[in-house]
Amino acid sequence: MTRVYLETSFWLSATVSADRNHSKTLPVLEKVKSGTCLGLLSRHVFSEVLDVLRNKAVIDPSVRSATDPNAHRRLVERMYAEFTRKVLAIPNVKIRDTPLPTVQILEEALEALKQVWGRTTTRPVCPICRTPYNYHGYDGPGRDDALHVIIADKIGCDQLITFDQGFHLFAGIPQLSHLSIQVL
Repeated sequence: MTRVYLETSFWLSATVSADRNHSKTLPVLEKVKSGTCLGLLSRHVFSEVLDVLRNKAVIDPSVRSATDPNAHRRLVERMYAEFTRKVLAIPNVKIRDTPLPTVQILEEALEALKQVWGRTTTRPVCPICRTPYNYHGYDGPGRDDALHVIIADKIGCDQLITFDQGFHLFAGIPQLSHLSIQVL
């Protein structure tokens, strides 16, 4: 069975029927439901979705006019629960995360970014508290995309599906050449 990592932009379009890309997700979801593919996502997808929902809730009229200080939190919790319920109800969709330490995933993502952009910095101290720390910095596009690519590689995916054009940048990295990146 083909193991397919479905990135955040895919899930946001798949779970919102009014999204302009929603119909493009349906053939992929049918393959997953039928068992042709195993649809995988990571905690990183859930984290990014939570960020999107927090931003969406801030501009929601019911939150903006609410006198209740917990209105934002409750709306985010409700939308997140709905998202999670929809995704996890789909047959052959699984949450997978690599058992590797986070620092290793971040270092490999940084190496991938160096190969794509070549612009990274390393500082001997934390930029916030100034304590000794091997801090890696990067300002270019693709920062979160690199994490998804490395996670997809580490959990043994054959393919990564997204709507984000920036993922094409990672297709030329030799050690990731086995991972087919499909931008819908």
